[in-house]
Parts: sequence; structure tokens; C-alpha cells
Amino acid sequence: MDFSFQRSCFSNRRLFKLHQPLTLLVFLLMMGLGSMSHAQELCDLVVVPSEIEVDVAETFQMTLRVEVPPGAQASVVDFLLTFDPAVVNVTNLAVAPGSPLFISLAANIDNAAGVFNISVFGFSPATTSFDAVVVTLVGVADGATELQFATSPTPPSTQVAFAGDDVTGDFFPGLITVGDGPEPECIDVEVSFDPIDCFGGTTTVTITASEGTPPYTFTLGAESNSTGIFTDVPAGSNIAWSVDDDVNCGPVSGTVNITQPAELNASASADAIDCFGGTTTVTITPSGGTPPYIFNLGSESNSTGVFTDVPAGVDIPWSVDDNNDCGPLGGEITITQPAELTASASAGVIDCFGGTTTVTLDATGGTPPYTYTLGSETNSTGVFANVPAGVDIPWSVDDDNDCAPVSGDITI
Repeated sequence: MDFSFQRSCFSNRRLFKLHQPLTLLVFLLMMGLGSMSHAQELCDLVVVPSEIEVDVAETFQMTLRVEVPPGAQASVVDFLLTFDPAVVNVTNLAVAPGSPLFISLAANIDNAAGVFNISVFGFSPATTSFDAVVVTLVGVADGATELQFATSPTPPSTQVAFAGDDVTGDFFPGLITVGDGPEPECIDVEVSFDPIDCFGGTTTVTITASEGTPPYTFTLGAESNSTGIFTDVPAGSNIAWSVDDDVNCGPVSGTVNITQPAELNASASADAIDCFGGTTTVTITPSGGTPPYIFNLGSESNSTGVFTDVPAGVDIPWSVDDNNDCGPLGGEITITQPAELTASASAGVIDCFGGTTTVTLDATGGTPPYTYTLGSETNSTGVFANVPAGVDIPWSVDDDNDCAPVSGDITI
């Protein structure tokens, strides 16, 4: 079938083949119109009314209107429209009353697939906008759908021109709401928070909602707001949250556990210094907080908390900090040492040649008990009796920590 038209909304003399697609894809064709060799306006197809609300089981009508720009013409209309068959069904297609065209209608309704195809042929081009087809529908169930078209069939035909390819104008769908309309989407919720760095600290909890019907109402514990952002939230277990939307589809609810590190604690200890002038090891022991730790003793720092070769001292400062800078936590430690071990030897006078005397070794400091030695004799009292005269008799004193011996000579 060959159609030839002068200056109209679409392309010049072309071969038109009626396309009755078995696919569910949607296309809109207006053919046999003015030359593409010069600028021209395109015809639009409009669903009237653009929105309609009906009851379930109610029969209603919508009109497909062709908008013809001034100075243009329309002659052939061919289109495939879709709808949601769970919401509405199409019961009839008819040429609109009072159409300026001599129109014959070929229609194909498939309510199972939610699609209908219309081919309208006119042999006297229209120069003004006109109602082309009246679509009769019935509401099936609560919900919403549109009379709409999609892209061209694949592969595209070389004998037709499809909507959206600069040949046909725009399509304006019609929205149909049946009964209570569609069920609101379920509210999807995500709850997140930053970790609490230090014991006794707080965090920000963010509740994010999607789907449903905004605006939302967010609740965390006893607090509610419209942002979903809750600041200064302390740690806690099973903290209740909920989200409701503008049409009360919720609340969607749950609980969240917000943890915190254990409280940072530490202690410092030192082994005893055995001998005057000696050293010891100081150990700083942490608990809680977040490892690794940084330890300080006096002016020295390390990551182990063990400080060796530390001399005696009073109120030596120490501290510990954790990886989250929750400290420093610290104190002072006093490291003691024994007094310096000292000793002396004394002897009584021998009255007669060949006589004897008593030698006494006295010790102070160090750590008792002491061990005393005079010549080759040793005891724990430091008193040596019946000692004959002699020159440079060696003596020594040692304490319980082996810090000496302290020694000398005595001449009797």
C-alpha cells in the first residue's frame, strides 16, 4: 500500500507496511508526511486525561489525541501501547467521534500481556489537532499504571519510522490510579555508626531510609527526629530504633549495639634494688583502651612498657596512652635502694705478751643478716674472741644480698 502526502508532521513518500508485532515492545508511528529535506515540526500523541482516578470494577475511557502543529498535516497513525493488566484491562478501542479524518481502525487487544496495537489510516490529511481513538478500560485492582509505549522493536523495521527517531513527535502518557492506588514500597533501613574511640565517649548514629513514602520519622531510644542523625550517643546494648514514613507504613524497627573499648587502666611496678647504687626494671602494665600502647617513664618512651637499668629515685613520673589517644593515664613511682653497706673493726688491748683479745666487726646499711670474716674465721655475730696479736689481719663483712664484701685490715 503506497501513500504520498505533502508537507506534514513526518517523512515524505514512503512505503508503509502494517506492523502487527507479536513482541511486547511498544512503538509509535506516524508516516507518509512532509519532506525531511527542510526543518519541520513534529506531531505529538497525547493521552487525555493525563491523570485519572477510578474505582475497582469501574469502566472509564481515555482518548488518544494527535496534536498537529500549525502548518503541518497528519494522515497515518500506527502505535503499540502498554499497561499493567493487574491494574486495568482494555475492553474496547474505537475511532473518536468527530474526527476530521476518514479513518479505518485495525486494533489488537492483549490483556494477558498488557498491550494493544492500533493502526489508523486517513486519506484526507488533518491540519488541526484531533481526537483519534477512544480507549475503554475497566479497573481490575488497587494500583497504578500508565498508558505508555516503549522503544522500537528489535531489529527495527526498514519500512516504518519509530517513536523517538526524529520522525515522530513526543508521546505524553496517561496515569491511571485504581482504588487505593499502589501499595507503598516497604521501607528499607540501614543503621550505621562510627566506633566509640574511648571509654565513656559518644558517637553519631545515622539511620538511613529508602523506599516507603517520605518524609520519614526516625527514632533512636527515646529521641525522634526527621533527619535520622543522632549525635552524642553513648555506648549501649539493644538500643531500640524505628522508622515510620508519611503514610504510616511502619514502623520498621530493630535494635543496635554500640560498643566501646574497656576503660584504660595501668599500673607501674619495679623490682627491688639489691644494693646501694644498683638499678632495677620498671614495668608499666596496661589494660583496656585500644592497643598498641605508648609508655613513658621519666623522659624515656617505648612500646613495651619495660624499662631497664632504672636507678633509685623518688616520684618518677610514668604514663601510658593507647592507639586512640584516650590517655595519657599515669602516676608516679618511687624506687628505693638499701643504704650503703659500711663496716669497721675494733679490738681490745692485750695486757700480756702472748695473750689474746676480742675483735668486733660492726656493720651498717646493706641488707641484714650480715656475714663477718676475720682472718680465716667467719660468723654471723661479728664478735671474734681469743684473737692473738698480729699485723694486718684481714677482715670483711657481706650482707644478705651479697652487696660487698666491705673489707679492711686490723693490727692487734
